[in-house]
Amino acid sequence: MAITKSQSTVWGAKAVSELIESSFALEVTNQNYQVDASGAKTIKIIEVQSPTITPYVKDTPMVYENLTDLETNLDLDTFRKFSFKVEDLDVDQSKVDFVPEAMVSGAKNLANEADKLFAKMWREDPTENDAIASVGGINSDIPAANLIGSLAVPVAIDATNVKSTTSLIARKLKEQNVNRGEMTVIVPPWYMDLLSDAVGDRLTENTELMSSGVVYQYAGLNLIETNFVEVEPTANSSQIMAFSARAIPMAVTSRTVEDFRDHSQFGDLYRALFAFGMELLHGKEVVVLSAVEA
Repeated sequence: MAITKSQSTVWGAKAVSELIESSFALEVTNQNYQVDASGAKTIKIIEVQSPTITPYVKDTPMVYENLTDLETNLDLDTFRKFSFKVEDLDVDQSKVDFVPEAMVSGAKNLANEADKLFAKMWREDPTENDAIASVGGINSDIPAANLIGSLAVPVAIDATNVKSTTSLIARKLKEQNVNRGEMTVIVPPWYMDLLSDAVGDRLTENTELMSSGVVYQYAGLNLIETNFVEVEPTANSSQIMAFSARAIPMAVTSRTVEDFRDHSQFGDLYRALFAFGMELLHGKEVVVLSAVEA
């Protein structure tokens, strides 16, 4: 038989590696809660409000406030898989070993599922493949001041305003005390082309971040180019999301790739499971630009 167990192990490891490396969501989301994902369906995120800063007056009794804790659930409820079979005769009568390519392309597509969902985390009820009208609009945790344009009236972006609009996105994150270098924005290819033409050499390539899909920096923003930004069908507008490094936590419960013999035929069965969850945790550190190419 052409397919061996050692080959399957190599292919499985490569598929898992491809899954991790292909997803920009795994790179730019808050990974602080990954350690709690093992054996869990839901991760309870407990945060405590910051204490109030007040002037100190000498010889005056101190007043102590009660801190309030905030609880958010990170539901690990998104499950994606692929499965296919390869018959022995197909392998024996083919000069091309197509299993590795199928495994790698399947892993990339699993990674894309996470990226598609992440690109819609600005929504009230984000899902990967649905019409925006069926799930409501923008998450209420995102302040109105952080919205540039609207779903109904998107901003027309061209060479004259792409720089100022990008700088405005960065400024709104800075106003929420997000540091330079901790700000990321995901943009469609047409937006990246306009910005690249407009700023020229000031659009800095960042080779250290290339593996996560972050290819450029401008105005303190890491820019990721992706086709997965939401497009509103009736207005043809892209929903461009910018966010801080901690704004959206993500945790993965399973990256399983396995193979075994098909007992009903002469061949092998291959399958992979990707289980994960993500949640918008700090809405104040998310900016949404509703934009259309002018």
